[in-house]
Amino acid sequence: MVKPVRLLVVGALSALIYAISSAPAEAQISYGGEPPSFTVPLTQQAPSEVMPPVNEAVLLMEDARRPKNQPFRFGKSFPVALNFTNSGAWEDLPNGARLWRLRIASRDALSINLTFSRFHVPDGAELYIYNDDHSHVLGSYNALNENPDGRFATEAVLNDAITLEYMEPSWAEFPGELEVCEVVHAYQEIIVYIIKGTGSPKAAGACEVDVNCPQGVGWENEIDAVARILTGPYLCTGSLLNNTANDGTQYFITASHCGTLGSAIFYFNYQRSGCGTGTAPLTQTVQGSTQMVVDTTIDYRLVKITPAIPASYGVYYAGWDRSDVAPSSTACIHHPAGDPKKISHDYNAPSKSGNDWHIVQWDVGATEGGSSGSPLYSVAHRFIGQLWGGQSDCSYPYHDYFGRLAKSWTGVKAYLDPLNTGATSIAGLDPNACPSPSNYGTGETGSTGTVALVSASGEPTVGNPSFYIVLAGAKPNQFCCMLSGESQASVPYSWGTVLVGGPNYLRTYSATDGSGGCSINIPITSGMVGLTKYYQYVARDAGFGGDVQASNGLIVTFCP
Repeated sequence: MVKPVRLLVVGALSALIYAISSAPAEAQISYGGEPPSFTVPLTQQAPSEVMPPVNEAVLLMEDARRPKNQPFRFGKSFPVALNFTNSGAWEDLPNGARLWRLRIASRDALSINLTFSRFHVPDGAELYIYNDDHSHVLGSYNALNENPDGRFATEAVLNDAITLEYMEPSWAEFPGELEVCEVVHAYQEIIVYIIKGTGSPKAAGACEVDVNCPQGVGWENEIDAVARILTGPYLCTGSLLNNTANDGTQYFITASHCGTLGSAIFYFNYQRSGCGTGTAPLTQTVQGSTQMVVDTTIDYRLVKITPAIPASYGVYYAGWDRSDVAPSSTACIHHPAGDPKKISHDYNAPSKSGNDWHIVQWDVGATEGGSSGSPLYSVAHRFIGQLWGGQSDCSYPYHDYFGRLAKSWTGVKAYLDPLNTGATSIAGLDPNACPSPSNYGTGETGSTGTVALVSASGEPTVGNPSFYIVLAGAKPNQFCCMLSGESQASVPYSWGTVLVGGPNYLRTYSATDGSGGCSINIPITSGMVGLTKYYQYVARDAGFGGDVQASNGLIVTFCP
């Protein structure tokens, strides 16, 4: 709602740095380490750039009057152009590396975050950002953080002065380029709680319900699709969406008024581990996106998140429904006031109002500043619109408006229906789910008039002792042979066609039972996770096809 509040390959060395980094495994936008100045004596202080004074009282009064179709600020944005040429100072280190430092101060800021118009650094270079007492350190950032458009952004650092520290090794292939284009002075106290990863008593209202409360049961997939957005001085919410190719393209939708998201930071799984209890991790982030389409009238923005979202985040791509038929009830998953993720329910059908779905009254929870762009899901768990405005909060849980997907379809169709299927709705996609075994090719009809078909029994997961490759439709009480390979094939023989190819072309013999079935157990080890195998059966059938009847093929991917 207008309510924001409050892998790129860059060389073998960078890949190695990423692989051995001491940063937490979940930290996608930084790679650990320690600023060199913390241990190496330097001869000069970092020069300071001081931002203009901020009248927080005036800003808060402005915020109170801001219409619902504009973002809610948590900070004051200062446009700047600070780079290696016009600010900071260089110093040589004993090991031959060069160090550039710049201190940025904004009096009484609760925190400072930055946007870069240029971020292009060589392998081995590192950027750190920290406050004066070194109690809050971000980084390192390196070549792996580059985005195609050259822009970059950082999370907020506590306190009213921060230092940028850039180290470039003597062997760098080219001189790096950095330019800060925006300094954000946080004046809303909520930012302190957000940085610390806890909910704020001054943030979301008491009626808001954590997604790990009973009201979130059954919505786990959709919860995993929703992320909080930090862009400049604003916070919003949005959702990943599936497309008809089911290919995991990282499409993400929010409200257009949340601003351009080229440098946005997306926080996944920022939610309490319990119902009103537990911590909320801030480490599962990615940064940067490419805009696909935007419409200010219906107030939506569809982007493609640039870096690969790590599988460990366990994200989900929500299904959608553009039929424009009002569902009997709806749910909204969001980050009100930038808080850990919440869920709200309306147990009545929404009405239509212009281009919007109109929620007359929430039965559970509400929405607030920071909920802007959050998804409205139908009772069938399909995305039907994004929050752009309304009057709702905990004291008045009435009258919220979501742009209807049916009205946005002309703009988003090319992305959400790339196969041009004409589908009016699709299911969601769990990219980390174990895919079901699937068939390919055609089985032969043997002398008994039945078709030889191969299938799987049980889940192809590690430790499952009951996973079998099963044959049906062969001649009873005959020998069968299971073929296994690493690829599909189509190799004709006088007795039939082999549908699996090497390497690791295996044969396992068994016998069909009295019904013409054959079942062979496959032990699954941890070393098989992620592997895809192709299986086929051939069975003895005297007098048919060179005495052999061949089945169709089966594709199996092994999972944890």
